[in-house]
Amino acid sequence: MWDQTADTFRARAKITDVAGGGSYQVKVTNVKLLRTNRSD
Repeated sequence: MWDQTADTFRARAKITDVAGGGSYQVKVTNVKLLRTNRSD
């Protein structure tokens, strides 16, 4: 999403875990922006 106030793109990632699984720390490092014709 374009943030006009900060003059930059904003992105976020969501990582989900399952009960009983291992405990991990996750870092998102490779984010790609795709241009679409949608207006939402």
